[in-house]
Amino acid sequence: YTDFELDPTFPKNHTTNFPESIHAILNMKDSFGKSRIFMFGRTKFWEWNPHTLQIVPGWLYNIRDHWRGIPRGVEAAVKWYDGHMYFFKGTNFRKFNNYYRTVELGYPQPWAPVWMRNVCSSAGLRQQEAGVELDKGNNTEFDWDMERHRDVPNIPIFLK
Repeated sequence: YTDFELDPTFPKNHTTNFPESIHAILNMKDSFGKSRIFMFGRTKFWEWNPHTLQIVPGWLYNIRDHWRGIPRGVEAAVKWYDGHMYFFKGTNFRKFNNYYRTVELGYPQPWAPVWMRNVCSSAGLRQQEAGVELDKGNNTEFDWDMERHRDVPNIPIFLK
């Protein structure tokens, strides 16, 4: 996108043999300020390079080994301004402590986090983008429905 307009060469279809169906994508900056994209399947995760449209070599791991407390089949993920990562599945969410590499005590918790409800209501929004799901080779955005606390699929997203 440039100035909120879709670039002329987009959308593009990307067909890649992922190790598993993608359930969530976490786009974040690492501690060095480098943007990184992590894709989560049911049991595995990998880093995706948007420039080569390939999995970064050596970046295919079991979720349970590196994201302790994150359930199989996580449905959405977001790194928030507080530095924590939040993972959503069903009507529950988990706050992930990146320093200790585990879900914080007291989680999972039901419904959307308070900060998400406050952001959406103060901005007059009913939904907050929480991550991405690619379903059966079709690119679909994954939104978190604030009223129903469930996913709302079938909105297009394009990886650039």
